[in-house]
Order: sequence, then C-alpha cells, then structure tokens
Amino acid sequence: MKESLKPGLKAGLRPSISEGQPVEEGKNEIVKSLCGMCPIHCGIDVYTKNGMLAKIKPMPEHFAQLLCIKGSVWTEMFYHPERLLRPKMKVDGGWQFISWDKALDDITQKLLDIKNRYGPEALAIYHGAGYAMSDTEAMIHRLANAFGTPNVLGTSGLCMGATFSAGKLTFGNIVMPSFGDSRCILLFGYNPSTSSLPAERTIQRRKQAGETKLIVVDPRTTPLARMADIHAKLRPGTDGALAMGMLNVIISEGLYDKEFITKWTLGFDKLAERVKEYPPQLVEKITWVPAETIVRMARMYVTNKPASLYSGVGAEQNTNSLQTARAILSLIAVTGNYEVKGGNREHRYYNFARFTSKQQQLMRPAIGADKYPLVWQHHHMAHWSVFTEGILRDKPYPIRALLVFAGNPAMNFPDSKKIKEAFKKLELLVVHDNFMKGTGPLADYVLPMATYLECTEAFSHIGLPFIALQNQATEPMGECWSIAKFVTELGKRLGLKQYFNWVTEEERLDDLLSHQGVTGGQLREKPGGYFYTGRTHRAYERDGFPTPSGKVELYSSTLGKLGYDPLPAFNEPVESPLSQPDLAREYPLVLTTGARLIAYTHSYEHNMPSLRRMEPFPKVEINPQTAACLGIEDSEYVIVETQCGSIKVKACLTDDIIAGVVQITHGWSQANVNELTDSEQRDPILGYPALRGLMCRIRKV
Repeated sequence: MKESLKPGLKAGLRPSISEGQPVEEGKNEIVKSLCGMCPIHCGIDVYTKNGMLAKIKPMPEHFAQLLCIKGSVWTEMFYHPERLLRPKMKVDGGWQFISWDKALDDITQKLLDIKNRYGPEALAIYHGAGYAMSDTEAMIHRLANAFGTPNVLGTSGLCMGATFSAGKLTFGNIVMPSFGDSRCILLFGYNPSTSSLPAERTIQRRKQAGETKLIVVDPRTTPLARMADIHAKLRPGTDGALAMGMLNVIISEGLYDKEFITKWTLGFDKLAERVKEYPPQLVEKITWVPAETIVRMARMYVTNKPASLYSGVGAEQNTNSLQTARAILSLIAVTGNYEVKGGNREHRYYNFARFTSKQQQLMRPAIGADKYPLVWQHHHMAHWSVFTEGILRDKPYPIRALLVFAGNPAMNFPDSKKIKEAFKKLELLVVHDNFMKGTGPLADYVLPMATYLECTEAFSHIGLPFIALQNQATEPMGECWSIAKFVTELGKRLGLKQYFNWVTEEERLDDLLSHQGVTGGQLREKPGGYFYTGRTHRAYERDGFPTPSGKVELYSSTLGKLGYDPLPAFNEPVESPLSQPDLAREYPLVLTTGARLIAYTHSYEHNMPSLRRMEPFPKVEINPQTAACLGIEDSEYVIVETQCGSIKVKACLTDDIIAGVVQITHGWSQANVNELTDSEQRDPILGYPALRGLMCRIRKV
C-alpha cells in the first residue's frame, strides 16, 4: 500500500525546491540543526524558503563542519514515495489506515490489559541507535519507568557496551581518545571512514602532517589502514590476544610507566604474571599477526607519547568481548596515557532526566539482569540476547508487548529467524518509524514518524562532553509525529500525565535537561553546541578513580566478586579453527559480519536511489587467493552458509581482506547476514553475541 505524496493530507505535505535550484539571497531562512542520518549528528544549516525546504549545508559553528553522502540525500528521504505518512493497523493480514486517536486508544487499552494480566514488566520498549544519548531516549526510559517496566532495549548489547563496561570496571568511567593531540594513534577494529567522518578527518590531518604515528588493527584494508605505519591484519575475534601480546612486550622490556603503575594501579604484578602466557611467538599463531609486527606495535605505541587508542565494535563483537576490551584498555594504564593531553580521557554522558519518582528498585529485574548483571548496572538496559526467551519461553517472566521506536531489530540483531518467530507470539507489536522495514510487516500497528527535519531534540555526543539542539526546520509531512509527541500522548492516556505534564516544547526540553543546569534556550543561543564540562588532566591526583579501590583496577575486584576472572585474558572464540577443528573442516572460512558502508546506517537508507547506486547489492568480500581455491569469480552469485543458515550474495574479490577470511555487511533485506549468526554464542560476562570470527563455507549457486 503506497501513500500519495501529492499535497492534501496536511499543510506539511508539499513539494521541495530542487537541490540545484538557487535560493534568493535575503529571502530565505536558515535553521540551525543537526543531521539525523546517523548517530554522529553533525551540525547543519537548513535553508527554507516560504516555509519549504531548499537545501542543507554544513553548519560553520559546529565542530564537525561536515555533510557526508548520507546527509546529502535528504530530499530523497523526506519526499520518498514509500515514506509512512498515516497510522496503519493490521486487519486480516492486510493494512488499514486509522487515525492517531484510534491507534492510541487501541494501544493504551491493550497495554493496560497486558499490565493487569501479566504485570508491567510484560512490556518492553526498543529504540534504535540514532536516539541514543538524546532527550528522546530519556523520554522512552521515563515512559517505561512510570509504567513500571525495566525492559528498555537498545544497542548496548551489540555496540560499544563491552568497551564502556570495561572502562567502568578498570578506570571507573567510560574511556575515550583524544586524537587531536596524539603522537601515536592505535585503532582496534575501528573504521571511522564509514562510521565517524569527523574522527577520520582528524586522524588523516595529523598523519599527513607527520604529527602522529598510526597503527590499525583490522583484517580489512580500510582507508586509514592504507595510511598506517603498521597495519596488523589479524584473524577476527583475536584482538584480545593481540593486546595481551603487546602488554607482554611492554612489561617484559620495562617500557611501562613505573610512576603511574606504582601510585595509581591495582594488580599490576598479577597482570605482569598473566601476560607471560602471551609471548609474541604464541600470539602470532593465534592472531596470524607476525611476532615481529607485534613487537613493533608495542614499541611504537609506548615510545610515542602522548598516545591514544580506540577500540571499535569490530574488536568486541565476539565471545570474549569484555576481556578483550579490558586487555586493550590496560595498554592505556601501563603506559600512563590516561588524562594527559593527547592520551585517553574519561567521558561522562550528559545526564538527562530519565527516570520518574517511581524508582527503578521497585521493579522486577530486567530481562537478562540475572545472567548478565553488569549490563543492567552499567547501562540500565534489558539484554537483547536473552530477550526472546521472555517471549518464547516466559523466562524469567512473560513478555507480551513491544514498542519499537526508529529501529529494525528483526534484521539488525543476531539470529533473525528466532527474533521473527518470537515477534509473531507477541500480543502487541507497535512500530514507529519512517519506512516499513523488516520489523514493520510483523507489527500490529505501524505509525508514521517525523524525520529529523520535522522535530526538535537535544543530542549529546558519542565521546565528547558536548550537547547540541536539533531544531525543527519544517512542519511534519502527512500525519507524522515525533517520538516525543507519541510518548507524551501515550503516557497521558496510560494515566501517567504527571510525568509528561508539559505544554510547550520549551517546557519539555527544560524538564529533560534540568539535571545539569542547561536549558533549551541556552542551546538555541549556541547552535554549534555546548560543552557541558571542560577537559581535565590528571583529575585523579585530586579525587582518585571512581573504582572500589580508588585506583585503576587492572585486577578487577568487581569481576572477582561476581565469580569471573579479575584479570584480562584471551579465550578462543566459541566457534573457530582452533576451538573446533572438526567444524573447521566442514566450514573452513572465518566469517566477519557487520562492517559498515558509508552509504547506509545499518538497514536504514537502503531505499534511497542515489545511495543504492553507490552500493547496489549485498556482497561477500573474498581474497582472490581464497576465491581461486573455491573456483569463484568476481561478481558471480554464491551461497554463504553457517550452521545457522545460508544466504545468496555476490562475490567481491578484493585484496582488501586477508586470505581465509570473508566479510558480509548487514542491513540487506534480500540477504540478511543475521540469518547466519547465532544468538546462543555469547560472551559469558556480558552476553555479547559472536558477530565476528564465525565459521562458514562458500559455494557457487
């Protein structure tokens, strides 16, 4: 069912001025806002003329001053013929347009009925990564908290959650890099060329100016890997072993920061004993990185100070996720590269007013809190890897309703077949989004969501103590609502008006921003953004570290009390050539999934014509040497198969991936790589799924 884009539904439904048409000087208005096409949220100037959108440019006041290819296709997104414009409900397997009042009344009645029969925790709420660290995310938590459910789900069980938890366990805070002043930059499984162009630009600038050394750890040759002084091409899933090998070199050669270690760390002697188990020669056999390269990496990192490092999702999406992140962060501690200009630093998220006076402790534990308590303690989130058990097996209690905001969990999370099976058992599934994607067809109600150009929201930054305002630039098209409006109206109907008791947008923003003394008005006065805390250096000398010991815990007392190994360690992936040699004979190739494409944000934007011309089809990257052994030629269709399933994709022969390893991006509806992944293979501490380092085989169609 397509919805007409001709004017008529509402005043907001109108044609655009083409991107190439000049805008008359002095007759257009500029709205200072933020791009919403990915979680980076670069600053933009939105030009309007007579209330119509005209063009978008990078905002000069914003620190990024970028507009990537995704941000440049706003006209295609905004006026796309498949965009959702009116609420729909499923009737006899088909779809029927309904009013917002009808949708809200139905959803309210069903939620209250489910609450009466099963308890409030039978409701779960999911939001996509694009709304992490925003006032909208805070409102979603507030709705859940006021309703009485702890089951808010996001991407923390898949994206950066292990690194953030490792930072809290080791340093007491999330740890982020300071690339702009580093003399050595070390990247584990991180490709900002497709995920964070501002970071890529900073690294490129310093490298080209000869101001920094660059080390890249990745099985693929990324743009930054081509510039790197050292490119360590490792077997996916073995980043932890590589970090332990570097620690072995640094400690055995006495290159560590003795003063920092003596005054500010706990467990260095125990760590020194542990890393003896990882000499470079052994680590070479595990990681496929030559021993001499490991030694060079360690010496380059420690002798070019200040140095900073960053570990991306490529390093942590495996069954050794937390200990891998702990090993990598230990490199910062043993070299004293913490809270110094150009080193790594603590990062504290902006504290939006998320919770109501109902208090979290009055609720039953969130799904997964019993198995993976650190996820709840560090993120206040339910755990996606075990979420389906609440639907399929009522463990630890039934889940009967799910609200999905701006996300596509049926495609973007591992074991998609199991997720779809679970969603079909729900009594109520509501999706609020711009398009009918993989999760939408499974829903009972699909509701039209306003785009970033049509609503006002505050976003804090990933990695910086920075917050900025995304200002509404135009009226919503059709009957699209912002998430904030939907949550507010639903909360009022559920009898929770006291928690959503605002009249104007300014009142809503001021309420949610109140915890740190910033107002919406102040953000509007600084369209380029607001740094809510200044950068500090060696604040620990005054305050210590916010860990149980007050020091950097190389030996984690918290992990020890929970019964886990207190020291960083490498454990071979559950499914690998070394852990399961018999399986490797049947599935001889190492599969890594989820590398990002510059054209898309996960499964979003795949229906934009100009982006689709850039990346027209799903593919598997294969080294020519590997392809020759299999008799596979470039661009022919092949079947990629794991123990969980199979998909058909085009072969892309490239020297940019090492022999024996293949890579498939995610987000493609016609070839969903998450039909190959297994949600039962998890990190024992955090429950992270294995998305990197699986075993597969490939054959011709």
